[in-house]
Amino acid sequence: MVSKNNGLRVLTVFLAILIMFSLCNIGIKSANATTSADLSISQNGIDFIKGCEGFSEYCYYDGAQSSIGYGTKCGTTAHSSKQHKITREQAEIDMLREINNQYIPNIRKQTSGIQMNQSQFDALVSFTYNTGGGNTMIKNSPLVKFLRGELSESDARSQFENYVVTNSATGKVDQGLKNRRNKEANLFFSDVPHDSKVPTYSNLESDKTMIAVGEEITFTASSDYATGFTIGIYEGTEQYSVQAMPDGRLTLTFDKAGEYGAYVTSYNSLGYVDSNWVGFIVYDSAPTYSNLESDKTMI
Repeated sequence: MVSKNNGLRVLTVFLAILIMFSLCNIGIKSANATTSADLSISQNGIDFIKGCEGFSEYCYYDGAQSSIGYGTKCGTTAHSSKQHKITREQAEIDMLREINNQYIPNIRKQTSGIQMNQSQFDALVSFTYNTGGGNTMIKNSPLVKFLRGELSESDARSQFENYVVTNSATGKVDQGLKNRRNKEANLFFSDVPHDSKVPTYSNLESDKTMIAVGEEITFTASSDYATGFTIGIYEGTEQYSVQAMPDGRLTLTFDKAGEYGAYVTSYNSLGYVDSNWVGFIVYDSAPTYSNLESDKTMI
């Protein structure tokens, strides 16, 4: 059996990882993706924030400021007077004014040039409306790190759950804020395709074990949760080629006789696994006829 060459294995896995990376970011670098400079909050985003904030007809103190409606600012003492009240319609108008004048400009400044979709933008607006966004809070957030390709979805979700969740009045971690971060993460990733599990096995088969030069051989890959396959082929102990396998199938011909082998890397956005080793022989074109003669019939 021909042994694998570590160099080609690294190249095969590297190609698979490059494709995995593109899968991980498909939700933010698709044909419909754009940057924050081109986006405004959607009605879905508005309703999401209203649901997180809740509505108050009168002013109240939220631990940081006097607020009213859907969390917009009142005068510093109005919350104790009960004289200032607001309708839901006016509260939404005031909320949108604050979002458009204060929070969206901050998001655009801290995410300049980064591609995102509408749900991702809406989630960042909710986060910024809740926290203010500071000077670096948005760009250093796990969600924006995901957009830059610095974190996986699972890591971004895990870290974001504990990001800016301290109650300013008590100085303690607030479970309500953690719940909000989870909701914002769910909104953020709602339009990103998800793979359910890391592939647990990878199998490669060929329809022939011996072929002539120029004759076709077909390889078929299979796995449980894989969304893509990359095949590495060797000639003897030397690397021959690395190729993607569309739909898990690939038909090849070889122009040189020799002993060959192949394996496949099956992958999705969560991980990869290598297959069994398949060996095959390529021989020079077969003779078209065979004849035997003898110089005597009896000796």
